Amino acid sequence: MPRLLLVEDAPDAALIVERLGRRMGLEVTHRADVASAWDCVRQAPPDLILLDLNLPGERGEALCRRVRAAPDTAGLPIALFVHWGCPEDVASGLDAGADYVVSKDLLARPAAWQARLREILGSGDGLAPIASIRCQRNDLLPQPPLQGMDTLNRALHHPLVRQLGPDVVRLVLRRAVRCAGNGTAPGAGEADRWLQRDGLAVDVRLAATAPAGAVAALAAAVAEQLQRLLGTEASLPVREALAAAVGRPSGWPGEPMKAAHAILLVEDNPADIEITRRALRESAAPVELIVVRDGQEAVDYLLRQGSHAGSTTWRLPDLVLLDLNLPRLTGREVLERLRATEEFRSVPVVVLTTSKRPEDVRDVYGAGANTYIEKPQDFRQFVEVLRTIRHYWLDTALLPPGE
Repeated sequence: MPRLLLVEDAPDAALIVERLGRRMGLEVTHRADVASAWDCVRQAPPDLILLDLNLPGERGEALCRRVRAAPDTAGLPIALFVHWGCPEDVASGLDAGADYVVSKDLLARPAAWQARLREILGSGDGLAPIASIRCQRNDLLPQPPLQGMDTLNRALHHPLVRQLGPDVVRLVLRRAVRCAGNGTAPGAGEADRWLQRDGLAVDVRLAATAPAGAVAALAAAVAEQLQRLLGTEASLPVREALAAAVGRPSGWPGEPMKAAHAILLVEDNPADIEITRRALRESAAPVELIVVRDGQEAVDYLLRQGSHAGSTTWRLPDLVLLDLNLPRLTGREVLERLRATEEFRSVPVVVLTTSKRPEDVRDVYGAGANTYIEKPQDFRQFVEVLRTIRHYWLDTALLPPGE
């Protein structure tokens, strides 16, 4: 059952969220201030934090910064729970590290509120397109002509974008510049090189000087940011306008895209699940991430039994990322069952765990693991480790044909 942490000091709003959340199968925990919410995050990391900013004592931005600064919670998804009529709050929350926006106005439309939560919670499990968007620079993408740049800037003046307010738009564009630059955070000078002086549009001179594919990547990154903030359906008109400006490259945000590889992640820690999603989002090719949260569910998925019996979306994983410390069945027990089945004997298994006990390392290799890695405590190191794993096992290593 997905866990939602609601941080909201208004009792009426909290009551509505708790009822709507439980009706859609969420385990809802409510806290009314930053201090108690942070204690809750440390004790039992949720799958999503739904965060009001105007709280008694410390503002919600303080919780964002604490979550992002701690290595074991840095990857937790945070959705601002605000009114779009307060763009300064939206900009402040996003700048502090929030990922999504859920408008409080949606509480008047329960079905729409629940759909938005489902979209966010499902984004990393193949249930929605948000988390599998490609926005890095690709040298094979064509560069739009100068008139295409004008069209791109007209799309950035779409009413849906303008209603966000200048502060939010500037932040969206700067985030997009970072994504289009392969995830490296640009300095002020780099962002200024891509954007006009007011920070609200792209400098048309970029088409003549930028590397091939950079402008299309920037447009896709802007579309991704807007999809995260507004939702897939609400952001569609402006995403369509952005796509038209650059000729709709393959893998455009919101389009169905068949992933070349499937990775099965067996992990019960929500923070580590989200970190893994974020790292794989930056891969050089789309990856379908299949998430199971305990050892028995992993076995059920692989053997197509239990809740996965007769699944029409089942896919043989190309790689398994396996934690050792799991509920119901341990990681070693999962590994032993996997290796006992002919179909899975050649599937690479990388054990990612907090344990560095020599006996665990020995036992796991003996049971058939291909690699054993201690989980880095630093978020950036974790991202780099996952990039290396993905590149080696899915792009470099040769595996038996047909496996």
